[in-house]
Amino acid sequence: MQMFEGLEWVKLYAPELIPSELIEEVRGRTYSIEEFYKFQKLQVDNPANLLFVAIDKEKVIKAYLWAQLNALDSTMFVNTVSIAKEYWNKGEGVDFTIEFLERLKEKVKPRRVFWCTTNKRFFKKKGFRESKICLMEEDTEVKDGSE
Repeated sequence: MQMFEGLEWVKLYAPELIPSELIEEVRGRTYSIEEFYKFQKLQVDNPANLLFVAIDKEKVIKAYLWAQLNALDSTMFVNTVSIAKEYWNKGEGVDFTIEFLERLKEKVKPRRVFWCTTNKRFFKKKGFRESKICLMEEDTEVKDGSE
């Protein structure tokens, strides 16, 4: 993974520094970029909110990872990973992120990790397995009866 030499993961305390293009690329996102920045600003001092970015030697952000820890059962939920297109390289960007996640797990010591994804086949190829817990979604949109 020579392409990732020089990239380094660091904790981010100023979420507005994440390039909007990286947030726009998140498939299945249900919030605006502005809502993401606002939420993350409110979470800066929350030790259960884990916001990291991968920066290059010039300190340009090339990826971000957002995870949260459940304090009750010590589960880590990886909510979002977004990697600049020039670093995708046939899944090596995810491998780079998984390596970082392994180091992060050593620090925060979660009992288990859930990774939210819209591409489960890809993650199965990377060694992940489907959880016994199924994520369900309810349509909470208010119906006005004009359908």
